[in-house]
Amino acid sequence: MRVGQAVRVLLEGDPTVHAGRVARLSPSIQEQNRTLNVEAEVANQGGKLRPGSFARAEIVVDADRTAVLVPASAVVTFAGLEKVFVVKDGKALEKRIRTGRRSGDRVEILEGVAAGEPVVIDPGNLVGGMPVTVTR
Repeated sequence: MRVGQAVRVLLEGDPTVHAGRVARLSPSIQEQNRTLNVEAEVANQGGKLRPGSFARAEIVVDADRTAVLVPASAVVTFAGLEKVFVVKDGKALEKRIRTGRRSGDRVEILEGVAAGEPVVIDPGNLVGGMPVTVTR
């Protein structure tokens, strides 16, 4: 996190994204809950941003990075390890992954699966090496 970093603010009940920048960072992190206070400056064009409004803010970390998202049902967790099944040469192939943010029924894949790789959406009791038919 740094001063000048981009911020997106969404007001509850309003689909408009308000852009801003990080203006100030607290000099310390609260150890009990690992919280860092951040102040952002956001233009209030149209006067939609009002005191007391509920909003969600996102600090843009890497705007140029393409995210790989899969349905949450595709991620299998066993013994603390996360994996998905991809299809290669008509067979299921188990791949360990590292997940990131979750948004609704989608999960960001940080490592383990490349963009465009076919993923089994609902693997059930699938085992690596089993034949798989791809349907679209």
